[in-house]
Amino acid sequence: MNAANLDFTEQFRQATDMQSKALEPMRLFGGLAVETAETVMRKNYSLMGDMVDYALKQAKLPLSGGSMSDVASAQVAEATAFTELLGARANEYAELGNEFGTKAKAVAEEASDLVKTA
Repeated sequence: MNAANLDFTEQFRQATDMQSKALEPMRLFGGLAVETAETVMRKNYSLMGDMVDYALKQAKLPLSGGSMSDVASAQVAEATAFTELLGARANEYAELGNEFGTKAKAVAEEASDLVKTA
């Protein structure tokens, strides 16, 4: 009976090892997905902060007590600065896309190698 238990234990260990190897590519892609989601969410959070700052500056400018001409000039200057900031943020998002593509390729190659050796 003891030999049968050892055989079952060994079979169970082999089955779990095979399952772990089979799921390893999914773990790699899952890690990349979580890392990418975190990066994008943090970037979105920063962008929302920029939008709040811009909206509040625009809302406070007319309350500054300056002449209408000064307020309008300040609003245009703030809008121009915000547009430039949005352009920089767009470039950051494009860079994130490039980084993701590079990382996804590396993970795909690693996963492929794991499948080939399994």
